[in-house]
Amino acid sequence: MERSPSGAEQILSKEFLAELRKLQIQMRRNSQQSISGQYRSAFRGSGMEFEEVREYVPGDEIRRIDWKVTARTQRPFVKSYREERELQVCIAVDVSPSTWTGTRVSLRRDILLKTLAALASIALANGDKVGFLTFSNEVLRYRKPQKSKNIAWKMLHEIVSDEQSAQHTAPKTDLAAASLFLGKVLKRRSVIFLLSDFFAEDYEETLGGLCRRHDVTSVVVEDPADRELPRSGFTRLRDPESGEILLLDCSNPHIRDEYRQLALKKIAERQKSFQRIGLDSLQLQTDGPFLRELIHFFHSRMAKKRHSLAQETQRLHGSR
Repeated sequence: MERSPSGAEQILSKEFLAELRKLQIQMRRNSQQSISGQYRSAFRGSGMEFEEVREYVPGDEIRRIDWKVTARTQRPFVKSYREERELQVCIAVDVSPSTWTGTRVSLRRDILLKTLAALASIALANGDKVGFLTFSNEVLRYRKPQKSKNIAWKMLHEIVSDEQSAQHTAPKTDLAAASLFLGKVLKRRSVIFLLSDFFAEDYEETLGGLCRRHDVTSVVVEDPADRELPRSGFTRLRDPESGEILLLDCSNPHIRDEYRQLALKKIAERQKSFQRIGLDSLQLQTDGPFLRELIHFFHSRMAKKRHSLAQETQRLHGSR
């Protein structure tokens, strides 16, 4: 990330810009260390070009076996691929009004913007192309992946501009519309980060289709109030997506328990939906250390890939 252009400085608060510059320093310190390396290991192989067919060696992935050549030669052969020099990364950001909520340290949108800045910086440090999309009840803006040292600040400037429009005209979140759009414009297999609070409905089928063609990760920003009501007595609560206002006694144990059970059920349903469509998921908190969680996600994904490779190799040896 380079220094913010004056337009972004006029839109973003001084406090938030100070946090972003602090993040920028952290990213530079880690660019040649664990964050950059774990990102590359976690997402490498998303863009591959066929090179040749060669004989199998221990450690090769079973899914790359060329069964026709193997049957003809009676020896296992695999298709060899050459990793493309760069990945194509697209960061899709929810700018609907519900992202302007938060009961503790930060608003959801602050975590979303910081995550976007971190992901863009990491990808660019690895020589990848980076693009972005903003959406609410429809797609608001799309910038195709490119290499540009100023792309992170450009994203922030344009996204904040889209946020201001969405506050007045687009209360709903349509994840299906964003998924459908990305499926049409991204012809080459890409790494997609979908940043949202996921307060949306009827997106599983469309998002599942996107996952079958691309490497998609959901970044869900949660708040403690998503699971537990604050003990604030009689409180007016407004749904930022529908505009509905309710007056609740947030200190009533029965109301608190009912809210908790319903909230946990919705979260569990969302996670099951992600599992059904094979969607990787990263949960961030408005009161949590988002950068540490991001690094942990890269590490976990890298470990899962290694475990999967070991299992495939073991099955191959067992079938011989």
